[in-house]
Amino acid sequence: MAPPVMFQILDDLSAITGAEHSRVTGDIVVAEPADSNSVAEILRYAQQQRLSVGIRGEGTKQRWARGETPRIYISLSRLNRLLEHPWQDLTCTVQAGCRWGALQKGLAPHGQFVALDPLFLDQATVGGILATNDSGPLRHRYGSLRDLVIA
Repeated sequence: MAPPVMFQILDDLSAITGAEHSRVTGDIVVAEPADSNSVAEILRYAQQQRLSVGIRGEGTKQRWARGETPRIYISLSRLNRLLEHPWQDLTCTVQAGCRWGALQKGLAPHGQFVALDPLFLDQATVGGILATNDSGPLRHRYGSLRDLVIA
């Protein structure tokens, strides 16, 4: 059973994300913000309460790094869209929770793709691939995702 303080944190974060997008899992509160402003509010709350925070997408690379178990996980599962694709410029704007396979499908109608082959193509998110620098063997020819990011 989770400590009572976790339910207070849950109530506070539910006010930001909506009750259906926050939950307690063991000793961790998972919050799923809908936009960058909500992410900022959660981080501000965590700082004020002196709570550790972890970020996660689909969790495919969660075990690649060990560290302190956070009190709050910010799940980027709702920040999952390809926002812009001015194909003539060979650029796109994508949210961190966008799955790699969805990004590639969004670029394909214009004959474009990101020349990387990270693990777990249909589950891994752009943010997770950036955070872990997972790029696969194609990085030897085209560079890693970090090399391809403009901003």
